[in-house]
Amino acid sequence: MEGDIDVTVESSVDKSNTTIGLNGTSEDEDDDDGGGGISLPPPDSGSSGDDLIGSAPSDVITQESESGTVSQTEPTTFVQTAVESLEFEDPDPSWSVAARDLNQEPAANGDAPGETLEVSMVSVSDAAVGESTTMQLAVDPADLEGVSDSASASEVRIFAATDDGWEPLGTSVVEEGEGGSDHVLEAETSAEENGVYAVSHVGQPTAAIDLESETVTAGEDLEFSGGDSLDSDYDLESFEWTIDDTEFEGETATEAIDEPGEYTVWLTVTNEAGETDSTSSTLTVEAAADEADDDGIPAGGPVLVALAAVVTALVARTRNWLRSEAS
Repeated sequence: MEGDIDVTVESSVDKSNTTIGLNGTSEDEDDDDGGGGISLPPPDSGSSGDDLIGSAPSDVITQESESGTVSQTEPTTFVQTAVESLEFEDPDPSWSVAARDLNQEPAANGDAPGETLEVSMVSVSDAAVGESTTMQLAVDPADLEGVSDSASASEVRIFAATDDGWEPLGTSVVEEGEGGSDHVLEAETSAEENGVYAVSHVGQPTAAIDLESETVTAGEDLEFSGGDSLDSDYDLESFEWTIDDTEFEGETATEAIDEPGEYTVWLTVTNEAGETDSTSSTLTVEAAADEADDDGIPAGGPVLVALAAVVTALVARTRNWLRSEAS
């Protein structure tokens, strides 16, 4: 494209017509050496986020971003990102914060457990690093429905990125989305310079115990089954059994208990998203009929011996009485 753009610049010192070329250079019509020219501002490319504190990993894309300052009287709120608010336990107005929505988990952390719904980053100024904070994040109900028709907000967890992957945070639902509004989740954490958080649907397993029998003889093999345990959205990855100090694993397992008594059997199941559920059942172990104690007396022998002694004494007394009557 050829041609010039004529711009008239008025100055309190000098009034002259200045011609600005399309290449951004300027030429003064009254001065061939180009003195007194001006430059065009750069094109508006939108907010680059360069004014935000912190920085996102190079392998992710920032989709939305927003900055704010800390208030001593109320949480710092955001309107453009999934991060809705941050509330510090001991706030300082000199602190700055920034929130970003990321397009995926950073490669260094790998996939978050479960089905990831969103990934966010929260950056804080140096003085706020390590401070206790309560964070609220919003979840679009449509995203949850995309996982499963039966998925609920109570099955969603917030995970914090760590050097080893992801750490689940204690997550609570503070607002159930209704009429198109978002679900709002809350978790407590320690502020990081650039903290990354994933919101994931993790499902909810239900543990169930099926015993071959609730009463068994000591030393007899018994089959334990967790096959009735359920999770509608994820596979169950582990079945852990505990009976007193005895531990074993497997969806089904066979074990024998040698000592008579009443036992509590515990089963803990874990799904592929890391969620767990536990349940228990009572098992009665009876002594074997031919079981002998350390003195060689059959099981139940002490009772029989005592009873025999009583009978013998009664018989002896009866005989003595009869003899005395006969004489």
